[in-house]
Amino acid sequence: VAVLKATAHLKLRRFFWHKARPTEDQALALYAAIEAWKDLRELHLRSVEVTDASAKRILAGIARCKNLEVLRLFDMGITDAMLEDFCVVLPELSHLDEIDLGWNGGLTGVGLRKLAECMTKANRKLEVLNVVKLSGYEDKVALEKLREVCFYLDA
Repeated sequence: VAVLKATAHLKLRRFFWHKARPTEDQALALYAAIEAWKDLRELHLRSVEVTDASAKRILAGIARCKNLEVLRLFDMGITDAMLEDFCVVLPELSHLDEIDLGWNGGLTGVGLRKLAECMTKANRKLEVLNVVKLSGYEDKVALEKLREVCFYLDA
């Protein structure tokens, strides 16, 4: 927690955090740090196990990263229910070109269709979208809708 608080003043362009189980306090510190990193271009969270409440906080911090270009939330335990919060964040990220949601087994075809819908509403087209190894990655309708909102779909 102290390390995250100490980095809030830095002008980070990339942040990687892999294989962690943050406590609620650590997730709150991550939210505060992400919110403070106005120059952040890439955020990579991989195998970071968070609760629904922590995920909401982190997504709220991500929404403040107006210059974010790459967002990787790989194997984070993201579920269909969390996509509502993600869809709120998406319109705020006008520079976002790449999203990696791979290996989030709680995302089904329903969630992927929701993601495609919110990207369409936000008038967004991504360069790259990774949805490998999701529960819904074999849902042909969802994948077809996602292909309409990105140039390269990794499924």
